[in-house]
Amino acid sequence: MALENEKVKNGLPFGVKISYGAGEGGMQLLLVALSIYFLVFLTDIVGISASLAGLLLALGHIWDGISDPAMGIISDRSKFRSGRRRPYIIGAALPLVILFWLLFTKPNLEGTALSIYFVVVLMLFFVVGTVLYVPYSALLPEITKDYNERTNLSGYKGICFMIGSIISSAGMLMIVAEFEDPITGWSVAGGILGILALIPFLISWRF
Repeated sequence: MALENEKVKNGLPFGVKISYGAGEGGMQLLLVALSIYFLVFLTDIVGISASLAGLLLALGHIWDGISDPAMGIISDRSKFRSGRRRPYIIGAALPLVILFWLLFTKPNLEGTALSIYFVVVLMLFFVVGTVLYVPYSALLPEITKDYNERTNLSGYKGICFMIGSIISSAGMLMIVAEFEDPITGWSVAGGILGILALIPFLISWRF
């Protein structure tokens, strides 16, 4: 009890705070790019109609709303040696960034097959994103029981949120502009942002 009180008194180490916040920055690198550019990519680069592209995104968000509560229940009931949250972060990190890259990569498909490809990849992206993000968010109240420290952690999370959002919104188009072939440019941009997001995910998991 004395040791716990001492930890609360001294506060969480800076490394723990920034490491936890980093996960939020990684997630926003992916989500901001998806929300701003994916519809444009589907209509202007892939050639899918705007109505169908909008439907794809709507289906993805509806599925996300269904999977979030389910993942919360699964995470709450999990029992791992390293805790009930962290294994999901490391397990989902790499598949998530690969799926993000696939979302901005045009396959050699046409018509219905092309639409099915993006439906499947988008659904998988939201599912794997839920597997990572729900346990990650649930870590906050488990890192410390001190109210002030939780508020502090939320502040670091918010700062990383903004950093990830800015890098994503500005960086993706900058990468695409470096390529004469837009299809290649979008694919490379998706890969680079995915790698950039993977780093903070690993930092959050490790520290």
